[in-house]
Amino acid sequence: MWSMNRPDSDIDLFIVYQAPSTDFLIGKAHIGSHRSQVGNVDRVSFELGHTVVQLLKNNINFLWGVMSPIVIKSWNHLEELRSLTKMNLSKELYHSVHGLGLHNYKKYVESGKDPTQKRCTIICRSLRFGIRLLSNAEFDFSPIKPCDPKDVITYLDALDIANAQSKLPLNPEHSKEMYEWLLQIRLEELKT
Repeated sequence: MWSMNRPDSDIDLFIVYQAPSTDFLIGKAHIGSHRSQVGNVDRVSFELGHTVVQLLKNNINFLWGVMSPIVIKSWNHLEELRSLTKMNLSKELYHSVHGLGLHNYKKYVESGKDPTQKRCTIICRSLRFGIRLLSNAEFDFSPIKPCDPKDVITYLDALDIANAQSKLPLNPEHSKEMYEWLLQIRLEELKT
């Protein structure tokens, strides 16, 4: 999705599925997520309701998954979900992006475990994505130039500035519309 894959890159699949509406009505519980890895393919699957909740939290992993420019199998409601996701962007995303960036910086770079250019570039790419969202509400999946540890610190500082100057609301302002949409999807599935 970043147009930065290499021959040794793995394949990450983000899958959203809809559990049968009858299951919810009769009280069957659904695990919100599943993960599997076979060879170099890493699949993460999320039930639609769980996905909606995480999008309203502006969880960066879910923003990437739903807004990715690569769609392997389309769904007739994807554009509606994307539109609602854009409507619900908020400064909440700062916490997700900052937490991810700082955690990975400390875990890999500061600790010396993996301070490579590749690791720093991955961290900077995530931070730049958050900066562009906070600054312009722009989903930018373009490649990024190689980064080093100093660049990570620069991007972390820039993220703080972007958050302080962001015109995004503090919290999602259209969560009611998102939940109404989810209910409509559930009712449509129930009818079929």
